[in-house]
Amino acid sequence: MKSLIFTLALISIQALQADLFRRSEEFPVTMPYTCRTVGYHSDDIDLISRIISSYRLAKKEHLGDSMWQMFFDKRHKKIHDFFMKNDFNSCAYILRNPKDSDLFYGFDSLNVSVLPDHLNPAALTGLGHVCLDELVRFGEAISAIKLNNPEQYGNPASLRSWYADDVLNRIETKLNTQIFFPNPYEDEIGICTFRGVASYRAISALYQAYLINEHVKGIENPKILEIGAGLGRTAYYARLFGIKDYTIIDIPISNLSQAYFLGKVLGDDQIVLLGEAPEQDKIKILTPDKFLNEIEQRYDLILNVDSLTEMNEATIDAYIKKICRSTPLFISINHEANKYTVGDFALKCNNLKSCEKKPYWMRNGYAEEVYKFE
Repeated sequence: MKSLIFTLALISIQALQADLFRRSEEFPVTMPYTCRTVGYHSDDIDLISRIISSYRLAKKEHLGDSMWQMFFDKRHKKIHDFFMKNDFNSCAYILRNPKDSDLFYGFDSLNVSVLPDHLNPAALTGLGHVCLDELVRFGEAISAIKLNNPEQYGNPASLRSWYADDVLNRIETKLNTQIFFPNPYEDEIGICTFRGVASYRAISALYQAYLINEHVKGIENPKILEIGAGLGRTAYYARLFGIKDYTIIDIPISNLSQAYFLGKVLGDDQIVLLGEAPEQDKIKILTPDKFLNEIEQRYDLILNVDSLTEMNEATIDAYIKKICRSTPLFISINHEANKYTVGDFALKCNNLKSCEKKPYWMRNGYAEEVYKFE
C-alpha cells in the first residue's frame, strides 16, 4: 500500500509538472526557491470549541455515491469520531497539525498520505517550478506580464527568466494592492516570496477571487456563494478585493478545515459557523443541506471549482437546479474527465440566457465556464 501511495504521489507531481506551459530553462536552477513553512501559534481555544460544536450539529448523510464517501470511509472516519466524541485535545491537534492526518486529503497536499513523497529533493524542485509557473500564469491573466509565445522560441531574445519576487511585484503593481500568503501550518510547500510561501492552491485561489471581483464590479456589497471551497483560500482573497458577504457550502469534514484556516488568518470574529447567527459581512461556513433544502437566498454570483463533477448524478442535478434559481451568474471551473460535466446539467436550465466557455488560465485541462440566468 505504501508503494502504491508513493506511485500515486509521483504521478500527481508529474501531472502537475506536465501542466507547465513555459520552458524549463526559464526557471532558476541555482537558487533553492521551494520552501516549507514553519507555521505559527495563536490563541485558538475558543475557535476550536466553536468548530467542534458546529461539526456535531451538521447533517452527515449527504455524500452519496461519490469519491468523497470513499475518502470518508478510508481516511476521515477517525477524525469524525474524535469530533463527535468532543475529544478536545485530539481535535485541537488535528486542526493545528494537518500534516499528521488526512484532514486535508482530497483538496490539499498537506496531509499524511501525500506530503512525505513531496519532500524528496526532486519533488520539491518540481513543485517549485509548478508554483512559479502558476504565479506567472496569474500575471499573464491580469496583463501584469506579457503572454508567453512558444512560436518565438527560436529567437534567443524570447528566453525570459522568472523569479517569484519580481513576478509578485509586477502583480501587486497591476492590482495596486499588497498580496499576502498566510502560512499558519507547518510544512506547507510553495515558493518563497517576500509576502510568504505561495503554494499551488493559494495562487489558484488568488485568481479565482480576482475572477469573482471582475464579474461583480459595479455591484455594491456583492453577495457570493462558493460550493466546495477547499481550504477556504478564495474566500480569504475575496477580502483582498473588498468582498465580505461570502458563503461557503461544503461537506462537514471540509468545513472543519475552512473554519480553522479562516479563523486563524482573518480572526475568529470574521467567520460564522453552522448553528450561529449569520452576519452579512462575515464568511458563513455551512453544509450542503442548508443550501439545497433550507436557504432560499439570492446571490450575485455562485462559484464552483473542481468539485461538482466529482459528485453523483443526482447530487449534481440538485445543485444545478438550485444554482440556476439562486443567482444570475454561475462560474464553473472543472475538468471534463469524469462521467458528467457541469454543462450536461446547466445547459438544460430553462432560464439559461448564455454560456461562455474557455480554457482555464491556471491549469491545463480545466474549463472555465460562465453561465448567465434570467
